[in-house]
Amino acid sequence: MSVNELPVFPIELKELLARAASFKGSTWRDRTYAALKGHPDTLQFLQDMKPHAFIKGVAKSVLPRPKSQWDMQVQRVVMDAIFATAKTVRVGEVSVPGRKGKVTTTVRDMLHPEVQYGFGGDDVDFSALNALASLDRMAYTIDDAKVHADADAFDTQQDWAHKDHPLQDLDSDLRRFGIYADTPQEALQALEAAGNPDQDLRAALEGRLNDRSEPMREYQQFKTRALYARDDVRGQSIQPRMVSPEVQAALQGALLISGNWESLGIPRRVKAEAFDRLVSLFAASFTRQRPGAVAAITDDLIGQVATVAARSLGIPTIAVQVAGWPSKVATHTLQWCERLPKGQDLALAQQELRVYLSEQVWGVLTLGTGEEITQLKEVCARWPVGVKPRSALDGHWQKHNGLY
Repeated sequence: MSVNELPVFPIELKELLARAASFKGSTWRDRTYAALKGHPDTLQFLQDMKPHAFIKGVAKSVLPRPKSQWDMQVQRVVMDAIFATAKTVRVGEVSVPGRKGKVTTTVRDMLHPEVQYGFGGDDVDFSALNALASLDRMAYTIDDAKVHADADAFDTQQDWAHKDHPLQDLDSDLRRFGIYADTPQEALQALEAAGNPDQDLRAALEGRLNDRSEPMREYQQFKTRALYARDDVRGQSIQPRMVSPEVQAALQGALLISGNWESLGIPRRVKAEAFDRLVSLFAASFTRQRPGAVAAITDDLIGQVATVAARSLGIPTIAVQVAGWPSKVATHTLQWCERLPKGQDLALAQQELRVYLSEQVWGVLTLGTGEEITQLKEVCARWPVGVKPRSALDGHWQKHNGLY
């Protein structure tokens, strides 16, 4: 069979979509299918495609090439309509596995091809299927109070099992008065409701109420704390690295750049554009101030932007890091630690680095807001007025640069 013998779809896909608007149907697929059968040219096309429908690739090859997302969906509907029109329901005797003899089947016993390909749902009751399809859109709520209550009850059971419950040794005395409580506060309230029949028990409960010590576990020969943890020595994971004389000399006339990219609130979709505009912003600032060198804290994206801007102007740069790999962009790299400190030691190392930099550099320029910016400003506030320049840009700059 040559390509010339194949029928050609008579109209454009967007014209078929326009025709579908004037037809009735529960879905846009049904309306499009009704438009195919409701016009003589497209109906004849469906009839002519019957001998060729199930030859691989033919149904798609005779349709116009889609030019938009809607055209692709309409093309899919036309292809399904071709298959639904060409497919026939076989009537006769068939063998059913597990059943003796043969069964006579009729058209009424079969699912119509139109329904099979997603059309002609008007004469079929799809209410049960629609109900099943809607299950994935069901909403549910979580009872936070019940969840927390269950979690507290579980923790209480664990405390009882490990002999860590605050009322475990007083449990027998409380039960004499019919009191079952999980906390000293509850036990005191129940004891008051019973008329305070035991003053010694009340005094013991008041002592437990104000006791903040950790529970004790009793073993056969000794007692020990039930809960304990090793107290890490502050700064133990900080392994300082020597600053080379070359880097220290470069810092003497450098302008320190520090910032917080997240505090600027720039949408992610314009991150690349904002990066380029920030490079231009820093380049303009460096052109006016013309510092001897630029030191930038490259742990944040703001510092990386400043490094690129300084390099574009031929200004020597120092990439400052708490720890990491040497920078390929900057002239020098200052790594404060051998490896990244752990836990709270990271904040301590950052604070030490800020103090060191503020003592060495010529001036400071910050961009954005954040805790690290505030701490750097507090360190710089110790400088005598007029000795070192301090300047800051807040997060409003991007509103004047078309990023919102």
